[in-house]
Amino acid sequence: MEEALQVWRSSVQLLFDVEPDDSAPFHLAMHSYKIGPILFGRTRSSAQRFIRDEQVIARGGDHHVLVQLYVSGGYQGDAAGLPIRVRPGDICVLDLAATFRTEAGAFDNLTMAVPRALLGARLPNLDNLHGVVLPHDRGMTRLLGRHLLAIDEIAPELEAPQADELVDATLALLAATLVRAESGNGRGEAIDGSLPLAIRRHIDANLADPALGASAIARHFGVSRATLYRLFAGYGSISDYIRRERLRRSLQDLRADTGKRAHVGRIARRWGFGSDASFARAFRATYGVSPTNARNIAEREVEGTPNTLVDWFSARDPSGPPGR
Repeated sequence: MEEALQVWRSSVQLLFDVEPDDSAPFHLAMHSYKIGPILFGRTRSSAQRFIRDEQVIARGGDHHVLVQLYVSGGYQGDAAGLPIRVRPGDICVLDLAATFRTEAGAFDNLTMAVPRALLGARLPNLDNLHGVVLPHDRGMTRLLGRHLLAIDEIAPELEAPQADELVDATLALLAATLVRAESGNGRGEAIDGSLPLAIRRHIDANLADPALGASAIARHFGVSRATLYRLFAGYGSISDYIRRERLRRSLQDLRADTGKRAHVGRIARRWGFGSDASFARAFRATYGVSPTNARNIAEREVEGTPNTLVDWFSARDPSGPPGR
């Protein structure tokens, strides 16, 4: 299966680094569908690790959100530095704009890849959903899970008008399930009203302010700096969180800037960096490339690099069933 493993690695290299578990033979079978703007697939695989770090993000990839139902198996790891654990029957959300490292045993899962803009139109708190796990024992999780299994069953028969209707219904159900869900992954916070969430929203709204920092945030929320450090310990520190978010927004702007060539320093100042030099150092330390090179990578994608999600959803073990 060495050939199959190389095909798999090549297909997902702009999305993940994958490391199969050497204790068992590698196998993977997948079938997939395109349903309007959504990609949908089912994967059965031996144990492996998935790594999407800052360097992988800088290589390229797609601005999609993955919604995954684990029919069997699961994984544990971290999403943007915070712990995550998925069990059979759980549904998890992974944002490809953020990092994660997961270690999965042998699994059977359904993956729905939704464009961020499409989901963001229904969920204004989209940036806070990365790493959310919907537990299998909740009614709405079971309902959404059965819906995803039904999609896998009926997708080959769908015609274009039916696909559009299915997308609308699926996104409505997904949004209804997520809007009041709790993360269930050790964060201990509700998506719709906790203090950590309120602070993150405040940070996101004020990233362009160079004065944004622990002292200003503590004053704004009437909490101590020690409380802030405790709440953001999973991110390293609140300063680490702010810097990471500024860099993430800067990378998004650079990737959207193909052909326009806005001065890198203008993007740096847009997101609160005090100087071009400090921005360039922080960017390279995080993503492993310079800001200019990150934009060049995005331009090469626009010029013809194959769609990485399509590659992923088209990859399968030669011993598995054909894709559909």
